[in-house]
Amino acid sequence: MRHLFLVALIAGLGFSFPLRTLAQQSTPDQIDPFVALNRQRQREDPAEITFSIRLKDNRTRFQQGEIIQLELIFSSSIASRFSVNRASYDRSGRLNIDDFVIDRERSTVDPLSDYFNSLFISMAGGLTGFHELDDKSFALTTEINEWLRFDEPGHYRLYVESKRVGRKRSPEYLPQGNPPLSVVSNIIEFEIVPADAKWARRKLAEASAGFGQSKNDQERRAGCRTLRFLGTQEAVSEMVKLLGTGEHGCDHEFSFGLIGSPHRALAISEMERSLAAPNHPVNSTFLRTLAILVFATQEPKLPPYPVGNEAAVKNWQALNAARREKFAQILERYIGDLVNAIPSKHDDARAVSLQTLLTYQQNVKQDGTLAKDMQDLLGMIPDLFLRLPLDSQTHLLRSYWKSIAKPAMLPVLQRIYEGSKQQKEPDSYQQRELRTIALTRLYELAPEEGRRLILAEISRLERRVNFTSLGLLPDETLPELDETLATHLEQTKETGKGDLDAISGLIERYATVTILPRVQAFFAPQVGRSACRTQSALLAYILRVDPPTGADLIAKALAARGKGYSRCYPSTLTEVAALHMAPEIEAAAIEALEESDPEMVVQAASVLSKYGSARVEKILWERFERWISEVRDRAGEFMNLYPGIPTQRAPGVSSEVMIEQALLEALSKGQAWLADREKLERLRALCLTQNGLDELNSTIRGLNLAISIGITPFNDKPYMIGVAQYNLDSIDALKKKLLQFPAGTIFKFGSERNSRSQQLFQELKSYLEAHGLGLEEP
Repeated sequence: MRHLFLVALIAGLGFSFPLRTLAQQSTPDQIDPFVALNRQRQREDPAEITFSIRLKDNRTRFQQGEIIQLELIFSSSIASRFSVNRASYDRSGRLNIDDFVIDRERSTVDPLSDYFNSLFISMAGGLTGFHELDDKSFALTTEINEWLRFDEPGHYRLYVESKRVGRKRSPEYLPQGNPPLSVVSNIIEFEIVPADAKWARRKLAEASAGFGQSKNDQERRAGCRTLRFLGTQEAVSEMVKLLGTGEHGCDHEFSFGLIGSPHRALAISEMERSLAAPNHPVNSTFLRTLAILVFATQEPKLPPYPVGNEAAVKNWQALNAARREKFAQILERYIGDLVNAIPSKHDDARAVSLQTLLTYQQNVKQDGTLAKDMQDLLGMIPDLFLRLPLDSQTHLLRSYWKSIAKPAMLPVLQRIYEGSKQQKEPDSYQQRELRTIALTRLYELAPEEGRRLILAEISRLERRVNFTSLGLLPDETLPELDETLATHLEQTKETGKGDLDAISGLIERYATVTILPRVQAFFAPQVGRSACRTQSALLAYILRVDPPTGADLIAKALAARGKGYSRCYPSTLTEVAALHMAPEIEAAAIEALEESDPEMVVQAASVLSKYGSARVEKILWERFERWISEVRDRAGEFMNLYPGIPTQRAPGVSSEVMIEQALLEALSKGQAWLADREKLERLRALCLTQNGLDELNSTIRGLNLAISIGITPFNDKPYMIGVAQYNLDSIDALKKKLLQFPAGTIFKFGSERNSRSQQLFQELKSYLEAHGLGLEEP
């Protein structure tokens, strides 16, 4: 029996009924092994749960390639004891939460089995939600085609085993995080008939015509999935034609449609022809899909992982490594074909194809001829950059800047920045984001010209870029902008024009004490009533130029609670400290630790952990031990609670648990002190909640002296820095943390290998050795 995964299903045969009904109505001579197994599994279901499936609109006859919608229906005879997971997708492309069980498994194929049982999945997870069950039916809908391709006409039977239902740990606890229960549906029956050629041509024409029309996302996706599942040779050709063009937003669907097609040889042939065609853009999805198709036709499926057998595990790992190498060779071969095809491609197709080469730079041997040919071709990017879609331009400037940061990009960046001057339509968010990063890159490439443009932009009341590029200048203050910034602040009130958040941010970043009276006159009457970002920026400015006044205003902002206020107080200290940490902030956070409001305690602990001095460690310990002593006699109420998740019987208790979590986090990961094993063990002994114990146990188990620094080959800035249980936001912060470890400590450098990480290794090694510490390569 093969189990096939399902995204979302829903059930019943026109109405909801207990799962035992089908078995009760059957006679012994009607029972066959498929029915018997279904009944056996149903008997293991919780008696309070009803789970059934039905075909949408009660249809029972479908053509091959027609989308078959299936409904899953859940209910419970006892309200609020069970919940159902409403997730409908996973970022890997398949939701492993439901299993399809089909009676004629030799007549069906899992279209994506090669993909999901191989080496191609790179991520998982997705948005989800939970619905509390009661006696009213709750329904979800899915499409069977996602998991089953019917290669033979005939009569089929199917049932579903779902792991969507969760039981609450007790009547007062919410279900998130609880182990799922398995529930089994009734059996449905349906007929698959050979596809009518005229019907298939009509469905293909309808789907293809829809891509050229203005449709909402739901309608567009329906057309994409029609093509994906249609299963005809004509549908394969159409998906190949559309894949990579960017005209529909369905590359993911078409990629899976081609991988799952019964006509793989045709798909490979058509894709190879399109790769070389002058007018066809070859994006990264196109190239990877082609490589996967070829790999799947040449390599057998990867066997299951042999749990518990060391010799078999080693053989499996060797096989997996060999398969990865084979896939890398296939991919590199097609990268080479694309390199040869690009000179003959027309401008728009060439631009997209060049972007693909940039994406796959690291997939070819860097000392070979292909790498050199790629570099030669990538020199064309500045000439074709503006032919790329806006999102592609933004992606390249953000993530691949190191590879294209050449003088030839200067006029391109200038055109992007100046591009909106002649626009009649208002800027879209995407255009503004692109212009912002273009100005940032322009400043990096030509600092003098970039500075001129940034200063000119700051001088505008209504700016065309986001704040991130305007705060780049190295100057501590810009006195020449004082008058402009103060006037802009006042004009927002007088005219209603201008971005108050951005103006406040620029005042915090660059203004001098000269305009303090004007800023105070504008802001003081609004303390507690301003938008949170505006308030935090102006508080940080005042704290910088006049600490006593800033401290007084911060106290007023924290006290501004209740009706008529903007409810910024739970985040004020955190936001101001991120802009300008000062002794006054530390003092305010220490005072806030003593509040009865859990939100204030959580905020204070976070600020002291990230920005506080070493002296606050003792204060945090005292606060934690005092909280423990205050609630110890209620410890039983806390054990199974999660921070901030309210309970039905005692909604306030979970808010108190937030205090434990915040203090544990602050003490175990504070930046100004070292929480070694002894301190972590001490924290674990004091913990009252299972959640806190689990987190501390995980931290203690993971203790090691490996320094991890993540750097992509395309950007010198680390995206991840860590050592022991600490996550740092800069190399300077890492160096400070390393000096907190005992003299003689030897660290290991566990980062990915590239030229930048090797430079950092030598830099850190010299730094640590100068301070009586050491660094080794793994």
